[in-house]
Amino acid sequence: MVNAKSQIKRTEITSSINSLVSLIFIEQKNNYYKINPDFVFNNKELLRKLFKTWGFDEKEDTVGDINKFFVEGHRQSFQQHLTKLSGMNEAEYREYTATITNNDQLRHHLYVVHYYSQSMPAGGIAAFDYSWIVFKCWAGYTLGHISEEDKWTYLADVIQLIKESFSNWEEYVFSYVIGRVYIASNLSDDFVRDYKVDIYKLMNPKYSPFPHFS
Repeated sequence: MVNAKSQIKRTEITSSINSLVSLIFIEQKNNYYKINPDFVFNNKELLRKLFKTWGFDEKEDTVGDINKFFVEGHRQSFQQHLTKLSGMNEAEYREYTATITNNDQLRHHLYVVHYYSQSMPAGGIAAFDYSWIVFKCWAGYTLGHISEEDKWTYLADVIQLIKESFSNWEEYVFSYVIGRVYIASNLSDDFVRDYKVDIYKLMNPKYSPFPHFS
């Protein structure tokens, strides 16, 4: 962690939570969740089900996952692939991926990195990791997995990282979306097509937390 606790005000954090977490609920049919995720934060039964699905039954599991996302998350492997592919032309890329015949997930990762390589925001797909850190911190506190003090410390740190990595909300949303495509369990880029309207709706400046950042 970057230990930004003393630099980030709690009001700055709380005014940003809903926007940062709303991206996680893009796939929810109920639009209320997209713009009011705090409803989910107050639903312990729902949170317990989500955490059980993720395998976080104990405090150590939650804290360990949050720390892992701070250190590497999914952005580390994305950047590694981007670095490798950046030195290849189109023919070399096709030749390279043609040699990968028994790893569909790797082929999907490489496809996504290659497809978005020329339009990536400077922060890469870090927004995906950061929004999930915010969600797991707040939800973890609600379920008693982390203390209130740790919650504010984690959130201050991730807000600081967001401020350092992205210059505006549209850039952040784009980063999250690419990250969501990158980790797709069905190894597809259907997410962008299926939720295009919701994605653009959340890009509206009125949902941006950036004006709250000092």
